[in-house]
Amino acid sequence: MISAHDAILSFLKIRPHWRVSTIDAQGLSGGLLTAWNPDFGELKAYHTIAGLLVEGHIKGFTEPIRILNIYGPCRDRLPFWEKVDSHNILHLDNLIVGGDLNLTLGQSELWGGKSLEDSLSGYFKQLFIRTNLVDISLANLAPTWRNGRTGDENIAKRLDRFLVSGNLIDRVGRYRSWTSPEGISDHLPVSLQVDFHFNRVQYPFKFNKVWLSDCEFKLAVENYWNDLGYVKEGSDRDTFLHKLSLVKRFVVNWMKKKKVEQTLELLNVESELADLLKEAHHTTFKSANKERLLILNNKKYHLLLIQEITWRLKSRALWIDAGD
Repeated sequence: MISAHDAILSFLKIRPHWRVSTIDAQGLSGGLLTAWNPDFGELKAYHTIAGLLVEGHIKGFTEPIRILNIYGPCRDRLPFWEKVDSHNILHLDNLIVGGDLNLTLGQSELWGGKSLEDSLSGYFKQLFIRTNLVDISLANLAPTWRNGRTGDENIAKRLDRFLVSGNLIDRVGRYRSWTSPEGISDHLPVSLQVDFHFNRVQYPFKFNKVWLSDCEFKLAVENYWNDLGYVKEGSDRDTFLHKLSLVKRFVVNWMKKKKVEQTLELLNVESELADLLKEAHHTTFKSANKERLLILNNKKYHLLLIQEITWRLKSRALWIDAGD
């Protein structure tokens, strides 16, 4: 709620040698400040359509890191996020998004008797899936905004959060997020800790037999193998093993892309099912709707079955397959 210039002066009294970048507030909200310790990284700040973007190299990580500080408007949210999406900012690699995003992703992120589910929660879920942004769960799920209301008037919501790009999560050692006790603001401070020095366990590649039931998978692998041709000098055995390693990498990428598509498809199926069932409460259920409901239920069952088989493979719970 103060000018960017005053915000910088106030911050530098606390951390004199840090670097600071700001965006002025518009009225009573919208001001942003991003600061970093130059001893830990060489970073540059940019003003973007989404907010403040800081990028550069941080000690302990070889690739460039991008940190996007966003204040999401509480009004006209859809035009804002569609504009951000159209500029492909959320598609950047090694991206950390943080701030008051003014959104919630489901009923579990609401508290209080009069807390209504976010009408755009479905849109935001699909947006973050398409951009491969992972919502970082809090160590203890708690509201980040209360607005000073209690009892029946309580409208506590989780508006403040961190999102991290999937490719960065695959590279960093470990991370956690938590809220701090209330201060002078009606928002709780939200923190994210990332440990770049921790060595993650690299799990071996696991082949999922459910892929074989997908005609698209068989065709994609066959075409990729045939297109490889002669790829490595040496014996036939060396060539064969090298091609196998390339195919494994291709399958991993195919699987990640397929997972995104199936997650989006499941969200769409569940949304259409909810609309059909809601319509059934108000009007006579038509035969066409009954057939559509059956098709959607079968599709949902199939998609959930794929998820279950995948998690079963990850957990090595083979006793489930044996019916034990």
